[in-house]
Amino acid sequence: MENGWHHINGIKDDNREENLLVVSKSKHRILHRQLEAIGYELIKRGCVSFKNGKYVLEAECQKN
Repeated sequence: MENGWHHINGIKDDNREENLLVVSKSKHRILHRQLEAIGYELIKRGCVSFKNGKYVLEAECQKN
């Protein structure tokens, strides 16, 4: 089984130790499916919408 890296914050060039998780390919796919499911949940809750050909985070859901 070959291992790879998962960038926890999604920034592929952020290779700080606290942002990297060593994972198998299957675990990496699972993590990305979880992110996708969370994204769809945010759409259902109205926190993310699709405008002008891209997804956007709505103001009421952004950090202050």
